[in-house]
Amino acid sequence: MRVVLASKSEARRRVLDNAGIDVDVIFSGFDETAVRDPVATSLCARLAVAKGEVVANRLPDRDVIVIAADSVLEYEGKVHGKPRTTREAVQLWQRMRGHTAILHTGHYVMVRRQGDSQSQMRVQSTTVNFADISDEEAEAYASTGEPVNVAGGFS
Repeated sequence: MRVVLASKSEARRRVLDNAGIDVDVIFSGFDETAVRDPVATSLCARLAVAKGEVVANRLPDRDVIVIAADSVLEYEGKVHGKPRTTREAVQLWQRMRGHTAILHTGHYVMVRRQGDSQSQMRVQSTTVNFADISDEEAEAYASTGEPVNVAGGFS
């Protein structure tokens, strides 16, 4: 059965590759800014479902598995997605260093067999303890470009 990853995340693709799962990657193109929710667990769930459903609805396959995910960081009661700029990433790191946050990831799986679909959604939350890094270290990390591609500006 064809397995489709509805994500352009290299890390998510690697997890599936390492598990021996051959996947086709199809980016949903879903506008994440279209969904607003002040509750982090609800937001990541809604985004994962939206991405998965966008891709699933495009596929003509009668037999297919679609996997989608989205992560958001909750810090001091606020939801943080991907920083828009490296400067924003540095500022976020400066606030979070030496503190604890929660990374919430919504996982959506849709299985279509002979045209009939069933789906499941789950959210996994992980506590993240941030090192007390210097401004220079935060700036060096931000300059790699990685923080603007991941929730909360870290991976």
